[in-house]
Amino acid sequence: MGHQKWFLIKNSDCEDFKDKIQKTKEAVLDVLGKSAGTHFHKKFLLKKDVQADSSVVPLDLSKINQDCCEEIHISETFIDYTTAEGDVISCSVEKKGSKRSFAYTHKCTILKNGQKVLKKKNISAAEYLQYKSNIKKDHKVLRSKRVCIIDNGMYIIVDYFPESDGQPLLAIIQVKGSN
Repeated sequence: MGHQKWFLIKNSDCEDFKDKIQKTKEAVLDVLGKSAGTHFHKKFLLKKDVQADSSVVPLDLSKINQDCCEEIHISETFIDYTTAEGDVISCSVEKKGSKRSFAYTHKCTILKNGQKVLKKKNISAAEYLQYKSNIKKDHKVLRSKRVCIIDNGMYIIVDYFPESDGQPLLAIIQVKGSN
């Protein structure tokens, strides 16, 4: 979980194994942009109650089946970086995961032939630490907590920024529809 292209195909939603394989194929085609179905996305900027504890995501997750919910910690460090590929607009390294399992990503937006190009690359923990040491002057690490919930065909992502002014929340709701 924690990714917009993550899909859960439950056994209970399938008639048999062939049906599950077919639904898996449809999900893959959907990710590749080849399906007849449609994904509807809505984004909401939420306001947090001033009295809420700033150390936790201000949502009551106790009533949600824990198999359908995951909390992920994300930190993004903006770094000084140069490349021969073009002018660097922004560059960062990201650490994303939960408990003791993390993925590390190097993200760089460059101006190449008059167009903005976003390049992402998975990196090792050692590379992450090395890049992170090049933090941009006068920049802070952007930390967020992400809660991902799957419920009745809806995929809900709530990003919470406890260290940012106003402690904003961003909710993304994705519903799969069909034509």
